Amino acid sequence: MSARTDTLKAVLVVLVSLLFCPSVVAAETLRDQVVAAGKTTTPAPDLMALAQHKEAVVRNAVAGNRRAPHEALILLAHDPDPDVRMTLALNIDAPEAAKLPMARDPELGVRMRRAKCGYMFPSVLEILAKDESVEVRRLVARNDNATPEILMMLVNDEDEQVKSAIFEHEAATAEVLGGMGLSVSSAFGHIRDSR
Repeated sequence: MSARTDTLKAVLVVLVSLLFCPSVVAAETLRDQVVAAGKTTTPAPDLMALAQHKEAVVRNAVAGNRRAPHEALILLAHDPDPDVRMTLALNIDAPEAAKLPMARDPELGVRMRRAKCGYMFPSVLEILAKDESVEVRRLVARNDNATPEILMMLVNDEDEQVKSAIFEHEAATAEVLGGMGLSVSSAFGHIRDSR
């Protein structure tokens, strides 16, 4: 399914949730709604409804909930509040369809959080490796989930800190080092000289 299809499906699920599961949405206080949005035991239909709450603090709690329905998290990836998207960027259980939009988020902070987060889909790291921000590319080069293919995307980066991170990365194969103009023996010599 495409990202657009996923989003449309999520909107439909939210509308059905609001019609048939208004219990948490009608809670007496905003505090009760925030607490319910953050609980892993809150029923999925209620979390879907809370993901559409008018208050960002409630949506933020859903974004951080590791048991929130994937449809809710996909919707929150497009939330107008950057704090909600930043919280979602750290949710390790968010599906790829929620993480992909954050790799292209207009807010630098969201992309940076996504770049340094573990449990990364390669497709997200590939997008972030091409980011206009050197800070994001540095974080990608340091990310433990970066594969040799992703490191190869960064070997010609003009930033010395990106190159240094690639050089020190566990996934830096002979091919990656060769792409940086280094041989394995010269790389070992550099390590020995730096001690």
